[in-house]
Amino acid sequence: MSSGCEHYKRKVMLVAPCCNKIYTCRFCHNAKENHELNRHAVLQVICMVCKEKQRARMSCSRCGTKFGQYFCLRCRFYDDEDKGQFHCEGCGICRVGGRENYSHCSTCNMCFNIQISDTHKCVVNSGKDNCGLCLEPIHTSILKLKVPQCGHIIHEQCSNQLIENNIKKCPTCRADFLFM
Repeated sequence: MSSGCEHYKRKVMLVAPCCNKIYTCRFCHNAKENHELNRHAVLQVICMVCKEKQRARMSCSRCGTKFGQYFCLRCRFYDDEDKGQFHCEGCGICRVGGRENYSHCSTCNMCFNIQISDTHKCVVNSGKDNCGLCLEPIHTSILKLKVPQCGHIIHEQCSNQLIENNIKKCPTCRADFLFM
């Protein structure tokens, strides 16, 4: 049985404590509401199989359905697809791609692929900044990211858009767009 939404496959729905409405995930909630769902504040969930409302947990207290192959109690995150999910203590959220492939940079406050973790230019709290083009948050993004040599993190699709429009400078600091 495949359940969930366009963002995640799971067998559980979240009860949003901010508005007491029910959504499959925080992205579905945020797209419909005029406020954001704090994933860490979710206390109750609803089983998609038997409709039992219960505290956030790995499996249904009534029918025993496992809500997702991956479960993080801290983030109230469920996913039935293996994406190499892991919880990063430094970031305070779950990431995808396999813990063995990422390293947390305490200066940038962000996880980076190990291929660039030792060579990227650190910019204090750059992981908490918004993308210089679309202004969406970088830290919680599920989109692929690029790190130019200046260290200002940008969504890959945004950097591609800039390059397609022959813009070769970082939208944050105007440095030449050279990628690691």
